Amino acid sequence: MSFFRYVILLAGFSVLSIGANAEVSVSDSWIRAVPAMMTSSAGYLRLNNDTNEHLVLIGARVDFANKAEIHNHIMSNGLMKMVPAILPIRIAPGSSVEFKPKGLHIMLMGLKAPLEPNVEYQIELLFESHAPVRFTSKIAMDSAGH
Repeated sequence: MSFFRYVILLAGFSVLSIGANAEVSVSDSWIRAVPAMMTSSAGYLRLNNDTNEHLVLIGARVDFANKAEIHNHIMSNGLMKMVPAILPIRIAPGSSVEFKPKGLHIMLMGLKAPLEPNVEYQIELLFESHAPVRFTSKIAMDSAGH
């Protein structure tokens, strides 16, 4: 095989391997610190779709709370109001969605025990046609000190 054909063949394999490594990932995740007597908190993250497919997020699941729901904040009559998010949430290929205070978040309801600062909590995001994405998150205070 000529050197030129060998280089072209290797380049083709490199392109294929980049596509094969494309994935769905989570970054910048954290759970809001709350006083021990509180039974609810919220989780925040950046969901990255580095695949060539549209992702369709349909929910979340945790084992440290009775329920995990995706919520959003909206303005209604001049007031900020929290509501369940309109699902599914579609994430285009090569894009990301940010879950942040006063926006999309994972509402964690019925905490089974007080949240501990140095514990990693597992969260699972559920999709329509993609395997669940599991990640861990630690407790942190938001910029407003909550």
